[in-house]
Amino acid sequence: LDSVASPQQILAVWGADAQASLQAVFDNCEAAPSCKAAFPTLAADFKLLADNVAAGNVQLSFRHPRTTEPREFTLPYNGFAETIRTMLYSAEMSARIPFLVTEASKGNWKPFIAQMYAQSDWSADTMAVGLTLAVACAEDMPRLTPDITASEIGNSFLKGLQVKQWPQWCQHIKVPVIPYVEPTSLDTPALLLSGTLDPVTPPHRAEQAMQSMSKAQHIIAKTVGHGLSHLGCGPRLLREFLDAPEQPVDGSCVSEIPLPPFVINVAGPTP
Repeated sequence: LDSVASPQQILAVWGADAQASLQAVFDNCEAAPSCKAAFPTLAADFKLLADNVAAGNVQLSFRHPRTTEPREFTLPYNGFAETIRTMLYSAEMSARIPFLVTEASKGNWKPFIAQMYAQSDWSADTMAVGLTLAVACAEDMPRLTPDITASEIGNSFLKGLQVKQWPQWCQHIKVPVIPYVEPTSLDTPALLLSGTLDPVTPPHRAEQAMQSMSKAQHIIAKTVGHGLSHLGCGPRLLREFLDAPEQPVDGSCVSEIPLPPFVINVAGPTP
């Protein structure tokens, strides 16, 4: 997608997309009676929690969820924000955020810590991070401007973590800078699948890419995060497209994919 974005557009939406995904969690919780009743001040609780973490006020003392080794440290903001950001990739994982945030705001960090270490200890994203940096260090970081940096820091709960950290990491990646070139038209049939709740490649990213695709189709699922192809009728839609890529694909069935119920307490969702 970066290849069809102008230099000014590439980085300016990272924080905004993640913030929009988080706001969708707040809005969906507000619309769900059981979630609204359990977490009536969710957005305010999250802001207060994030501010406390950013100020270095969260001191944790616990046993590692997997090794049981004692740990004690001040929770870094990047650990807090990355845990939330990663959860936003999945609608099912996002459904846990209200519970984790509310419990942490009450002083019970155990559920949040368990989630944080579950992601870091068993992460399958090691290769993805390397691939991301291989592209970002060649195309995104060289186009970073003070205006983009200021926007990223001020407009998202991520507080510009990527634009602060990645330039340092890129010094070790050592990939050559790729100059920006205007995109050319792609005439190959393409099927683009998007989830409205996606914090990193939401529908507007696909719409941007389609400006340079003459035979692209776009299907949007309102209840899905990052990755639609394996959910609901997604596999069937892929099969239909691959069998007849020039024919229109009816994606209306993605509306049948339900929004996962919110976790209300340690027992899970309301029955």
